[in-house]
Amino acid sequence: MRDLVERYDGDGRDDAPGLPRVKHWEIGNEPDFDPTRADDEPDYGSCYGDDPAGYGEELRTAYHAAKAADPEAQVVFGAVAYDRFYDRPDLDPPGPFRFDFVREVVAALQQAHGTEPGWPFFDVLGFHNYNDFRDNWDGPDGRDPEIIGKARHLREHQLVAPGRFDLSALPLLASEMGIAAGPSDAFTERNEDYQAAYVGQVMIRSAAAGLRAAIWYTAADRNTGACDRPYDWLAHGLLRTRFVAERVARCDPPPLPRYTARAAFEPRPALTAFRVMGELLSRATYGRQVTAVELGTYDVEAHVFTLADGRAAMALFGDSGDRLGRKGVANPAHPVDVGPALLPGWTGRVRVIDHLGYGEVEAGDTVRVTTSFAPKYVVVEP
Repeated sequence: MRDLVERYDGDGRDDAPGLPRVKHWEIGNEPDFDPTRADDEPDYGSCYGDDPAGYGEELRTAYHAAKAADPEAQVVFGAVAYDRFYDRPDLDPPGPFRFDFVREVVAALQQAHGTEPGWPFFDVLGFHNYNDFRDNWDGPDGRDPEIIGKARHLREHQLVAPGRFDLSALPLLASEMGIAAGPSDAFTERNEDYQAAYVGQVMIRSAAAGLRAAIWYTAADRNTGACDRPYDWLAHGLLRTRFVAERVARCDPPPLPRYTARAAFEPRPALTAFRVMGELLSRATYGRQVTAVELGTYDVEAHVFTLADGRAAMALFGDSGDRLGRKGVANPAHPVDVGPALLPGWTGRVRVIDHLGYGEVEAGDTVRVTTSFAPKYVVVEP
């Protein structure tokens, strides 16, 4: 671990020529996975769900090695799945992950090494977020939706043990987040429209949650498996791939209907949505979430940002209060009147941009913006 961090720390000593500088090091993938509860489900990278103290010792060892090579290195706990628990039947669906894993790791480290320099032996808590599980984390009355609620829950329930420790001020990052473009099932419609909408939704919410980083999973489709196991084929990529298309073609019926890719990589609408969101908000400063009372509806979620040039912008989208694509749940369009009460620095002119980059300037004392599940961006114009 020490040699690895040294190779990428950018200090000019034993560095890999031309390689990027790396400052964040995640120790394991989904270590809350318990192999004794997995049945025939494969592991996802590390398997300490039945041994929190064992993961704690690995984390401590990696922390000291990383800091010895680069004192500025940031060591990331996990990232934990923090969904599909075997020990929380009230949180659906069940699975092979341990609910109190983070808190138990920290408690074990405190008991064994709590007086040592460096405790708790991580700088950032990492976690994963997938829209299919959002119903477990939403706050009441439209507050703390989805990843915002999940981050809050982690801080309040896993980084705090009353009377023992309070690490709730530590930063969080999401090293996986996403929604699949297919295949659908009996409960959830999965398609490229929902995926393209979710890119903006989850990145906007990640800013609201104050995450240090938010990383989409994944750049390109790669999941394949047995033809009769549809969940082996979940297509999370921003790019379709010929690799997956060729394997889909071997199945009858195909696990991903109408999946095509003539080139090695073909962009989905989600890639465009990712670019549009990034160009608008990657250097912006998050302001606040607009309340339902201000919007006049619980069916729209809106957040205010300050752009790098000082102008105000609002990102808003319809929200049914359920996961995207849930069958039987409507996603109607909703109008919102945006004006000086909602958007600071109002000039009477705004550019309204949809999630795929199409926009036009509108003017007035207020501007009516109609949005459904796909985000729209309202930017103050001079």
